[in-house]
Amino acid sequence: MLKLKILLIICLLFFASCKKIEKREVRNFTQVRTIAGLNKKIGEPFGIAVKDNEIYVADGEKGGVWRISEDGKLGVFTNKLDTPSQIVFDQNGDLIVADSESHTIKKILKDGKVELIAGVENKKGFRDGDAEKALFNAPVGVAVSGGKIYVADTYNDKIRLIENGEVITLAGGEQGFADGFDAEFDTPTGLAILADGRILVADSENKRIRVVVEQDCRAWTLTGNGNQNSVDGLLSNAEFVNPTALTVDKSGAVYIADGNAIRVIGRRFFPMVETISAHEQGFLDAAPLNSKFSRPSGLAVDDAGNLFVADSDNQLVRVFTDSEVGKQVSAEEFERSQMTAAEFRKISEPRWTYDPPEKTREIAGTMGEIRGKIEKDENSQARFHNGLDITGAYGEKARFIRDEKVLRPNAVQNFETLRELIRMPTLGYIHIRLGRDAEQIPFDDDRFQFLFDEDKNDPEEDENLEKKNKKEEKETSEKKNEKKEKENRKPKGVRIPRGTKFKAGDAIGTLNKFNHVHLVAGRIGQELNALNALILPGIEDSRKPNIENVSLFDKNWNEIKAEKESKYFKLEGKIRIVVRAFDQMNGNSERRKLGLYKVGYQLFDEDEKPAADFQEPKWNIIFDKLPENEAVKLVYAEGSQSGATGETIFNYIATNEVSAGTMRENFFDVSKLKAGNYILRVLAADFFGNIASEDIEFEKEK
Repeated sequence: MLKLKILLIICLLFFASCKKIEKREVRNFTQVRTIAGLNKKIGEPFGIAVKDNEIYVADGEKGGVWRISEDGKLGVFTNKLDTPSQIVFDQNGDLIVADSESHTIKKILKDGKVELIAGVENKKGFRDGDAEKALFNAPVGVAVSGGKIYVADTYNDKIRLIENGEVITLAGGEQGFADGFDAEFDTPTGLAILADGRILVADSENKRIRVVVEQDCRAWTLTGNGNQNSVDGLLSNAEFVNPTALTVDKSGAVYIADGNAIRVIGRRFFPMVETISAHEQGFLDAAPLNSKFSRPSGLAVDDAGNLFVADSDNQLVRVFTDSEVGKQVSAEEFERSQMTAAEFRKISEPRWTYDPPEKTREIAGTMGEIRGKIEKDENSQARFHNGLDITGAYGEKARFIRDEKVLRPNAVQNFETLRELIRMPTLGYIHIRLGRDAEQIPFDDDRFQFLFDEDKNDPEEDENLEKKNKKEEKETSEKKNEKKEKENRKPKGVRIPRGTKFKAGDAIGTLNKFNHVHLVAGRIGQELNALNALILPGIEDSRKPNIENVSLFDKNWNEIKAEKESKYFKLEGKIRIVVRAFDQMNGNSERRKLGLYKVGYQLFDEDEKPAADFQEPKWNIIFDKLPENEAVKLVYAEGSQSGATGETIFNYIATNEVSAGTMRENFFDVSKLKAGNYILRVLAADFFGNIASEDIEFEKEK
């Protein structure tokens, strides 16, 4: 209790020193609107800055900075960068940029000309001193105060200062967590400067907001305890998912981009963390608490107090406001702007995720399959399978299927688990030992940055990096010894920095004991069915799905049985149709059960002519895109289950409607039919157009 009181006093003093609390003017946003990006000209909005009523947006994917004029027109400010991240204006009105993949800090003059401030172009490492010779490792964050430029040197895990042509390290040692004079950070990204000059740091992988005091090079934690969660409340109790960006408004309120949410500190008398958007990933222009984002990565406040957001995975620039800035975009308009499967296919040449690239592989799982189990318990953790499982051999090398560069600062997740993965902009690869073989020995590929138990950031060793980084230098005996030593060490983590580029065919890593690549096609939140979005050489399927059973239920889930000694069911009211079915593809083993592409039904009269309103089948469940996970219980009835072990059961509720943008319960309403005999044809289809059916004959009484 005493510690809590002390922390509360410190926090009050902290915010009181930054602004006069009694005069704080809190901006009450009433809506979230969209500024730019629906035309998809912006590849990946990341950093954002505002000056003279114009908005500047760093595009990490396309390597430039966009300028959005006051009237909403989008223009190129520069296209001569590599992977720009955070941006900020200096006191002269020039734009300072952390250009991550080039490992440099740059300046864009008012005419769009680009100048190098610090770092050596395309050379990573760590070295203080002369700005022209200093080395960085994919810096993501920058902030400016007077003539000083502060840098979040992200993959060196340090906070650094550029002043008068010199670079020094203010805080940070090896990758980790520690407060005090020997502070440690883990993948720091966003920076912001408080009114009193203290530096705020979004310490992303430590799930904390940190403060660096320049005068004594000391760091301390403002809020967050390292748990990955979204918890509001007092600074001592709050928890964060993945804080990435920060900005401070005129009143001293601190806004934070955290995971998929926007959060704020300092809008109350007592310092508290509040979430001002929805936590769920997605897109929605609405009242702030209902609005949805997808990996917001940049924040900026204009003179009027509007909060602008670089909504990275939605490829949009958006705003929290109480005015008519921008426009409110409907969910339908947003959906229409997204990439189609046909457009996605054109991006790269056909190939599989292994070598040889044209060799056909077995498909072990498809989009929309249930993972987990549907039980009576309302807290069932079942989810949709979001990709395509492509089988391989244990320890086999998995390979990228298209040219892409890493854009997420924390693109690697779940190290040394069975779900280890890398998320690229348009593709995800899961169940892979990234950058290492089956014996955990790292590849000879410095794009994979490993952390070993005994790793330290040794300044003396880093002085030799310029020599080590010469591409033309042949491997010396010293390097061979170093490589051998590395092979005898077990890595405890790996990072692949923002901006790192890979080519189709480059090795990602090796398969773990799941023996397949789980391949996800599409941007996060807009996942497409990979069978449709990719061209996989030689793939074919002439086998119809298998319908194991069809069951009918009333509205209250009471099962309906056929009349004894009669082929007819007697139906009335609202009916649920549940079909237990699975698919198989050419080349699949008989034990392999795959999910369906679509499920539906059609109604015929007793002469087998389509009934009114049933000229075409009602395909109610379609997996062309990944549905929201809340829909899993609308697709699958109780008893459905699938996973690494146990029996696979797909009980599809054919009367419910689930597809891209649609998610609702529905019924086959017999009360709308005329009296008579009918044939209810239940349909199960795979992606390749093979259709299985089962007929149920029933009577509608007068």
